[in-house]
Parts: sequence; structure tokens; C-alpha cells
Amino acid sequence: HLFAGAGTRGADLVAYLDSLGQDTIAARAAAVRAEPPPRPALPPSAERGRVLFAAWCASCHGAGGRGDGPLAAAIRIPALDLGKGSFFLLKDRPVGEPMADALARVVRHGFAPTPMPGHETLPDQDVADLVAYVMAVARAPEP
Repeated sequence: HLFAGAGTRGADLVAYLDSLGQDTIAARAAAVRAEPPPRPALPPSAERGRVLFAAWCASCHGAGGRGDGPLAAAIRIPALDLGKGSFFLLKDRPVGEPMADALARVVRHGFAPTPMPGHETLPDQDVADLVAYVMAVARAPEP
């Protein structure tokens, strides 16, 4: 009912919700950067990551990671095509930090201010496996 008719109540509510937390982005980014990378019990596995990706990521990034998932059209900032492998959003990572650690941070905490959500409850092994799959997709040739 908030979006029915000619009023702006629905849009106003969405704008208000979108504004929440804007004043804490810098502090949260610093806390996330300070967190140590995941410490999985087993070596990371792209195959295990593929299964996790299908469950957690494919709705936006698509089954092959090309940014063409069923929800991609509804996202205000398009889902990243992981096959391009540039990860331009991570260009400002700390000098010398391995790409896998930077990607693990994104999997675990999302990437503000984009709509990429974090998966804070995933165990370290799952995060490492997802990163292994994403890195494999990034090296894959275009379909």
C-alpha cells in the first residue's frame, strides 16, 4: 500500500532506509580491513566453492558468475561480472595483500556502498572455498 497511487510514501521509506548507517561506513571499512583473513581447516576448493556459489551468489552473479543472475536486473548497481577478473573494486586493497584475502573480506562483509551483501555467518572454510571458485571463474575464458 505504500507504493500504491501517486504518493511518494514508498519511495520516501526506501530513501530513508538507504540512508541508515551512511555515517558509519568509514569506521566499518577500517574494522573490516583489520580483520584477519579466514583460516580454513582444509586447502580451499573451487569445487566446494562452486556448490556454495550456486546457493549464495548465483541469484545475482549468475550460475557462471557473469553478473546475469535472475535478480541482477533488480539491483541498482549491476552485479559484477566475475569472469572479467579485474576486481576493480579491490584496487585500493593494502599493498602486498593477496587478492584471495581481499576477496574473502568481500564475501564475508559485502562491499559498501554497493548492494553486495556480506555473509558474516559463513565458516572460514566456506569463505575460502567461495574465494577459490571466484578466482577460478576470473581465470576462465569467456563463454
